[in-house]
Amino acid sequence: GLVGSEMCIRDSFKRIQEIQFLNQSIAFFQNYKRRDEFAQKMCEYISSNMGTLSVELWEFFHGQWQTLGQSQQEGAEKREFSPDLISWLILNQTNQVLIPGSAEYVPPELQALWDSLMVIPLQDGENLLGVLLLTAKEGDVFQQQDVEVLGILSNHIAAHILSIQRNEDLMRLSQQDPLTSLHTSTHLMNSLDEEIKRFKRYGGREEAFSLCAVDLDNFAKFNDKFGQVAGDYLLVWFSKLLKENFRETDKVIRFHEDCFMILLPESPPEETEIAVKRLYESLIEKEYFLPKLEKALGESLPRIKDNQMTCSTGIALFFPDQDQ
Repeated sequence: GLVGSEMCIRDSFKRIQEIQFLNQSIAFFQNYKRRDEFAQKMCEYISSNMGTLSVELWEFFHGQWQTLGQSQQEGAEKREFSPDLISWLILNQTNQVLIPGSAEYVPPELQALWDSLMVIPLQDGENLLGVLLLTAKEGDVFQQQDVEVLGILSNHIAAHILSIQRNEDLMRLSQQDPLTSLHTSTHLMNSLDEEIKRFKRYGGREEAFSLCAVDLDNFAKFNDKFGQVAGDYLLVWFSKLLKENFRETDKVIRFHEDCFMILLPESPPEETEIAVKRLYESLIEKEYFLPKLEKALGESLPRIKDNQMTCSTGIALFFPDQDQ
């Protein structure tokens, strides 16, 4: 009668709240395009809406577990979950929730939490992307409805993380030269914008930056005479030489074919000139690369008259007083 009707109304209201929570969560995803930022905000969002003690999102990336985001109730005791512990939880996870007593052995770190812990895998088909780890408040336990709602939500979280990963991979590929593994011109344009903004914000001689252009001399003739394999080998060899002679903070870019650019942050003119001089000296001192190429190819190559590789350089400076 009346009691049954009240229960039905309460259940219906709860279902409406769950649907609203799911819809709001899915809309919430679109605001974040970076994995770490998305994971952190998602943990905070789930924690505030479900009133959990803690929420953590772990990612399984390149064969390793790493924390992407976590949210913990203020004043709650901080709990540390190690990658090994996360692996153990995944192995003993059943039907999207850990069931007390489902494992013969429970690690000591989990014994106090065992009745209030939920582990939800984030998957792309058979591929494990990560895991959501939720801890209920003291005295609370997760209900079946909680498992169902978070199970649905986890599919959307996994899909969004996968989408972000793919976008990041495409962005990285667009900014990395496949032959030399150097940055590309796209990366140079983005980095230049960042350097100009940084300079305008802080301004000063010590924040000045330089752009150095390096062009391999007679590369086209070398490529025609020895073939594309030898030309590619030369480009890879020269790319490594550039990285060896400039600072780790400098950005070495393959701009086009045999043309390279080096962006030198916080490098006034005299420091840039020293770096270029070091490159010239290195070209003179380095053992000529043809013997190594012959060994790699298993055949001899004809010698050119001048066995010394040379390059041409130019330096552009961002002037402190002229903003150009």
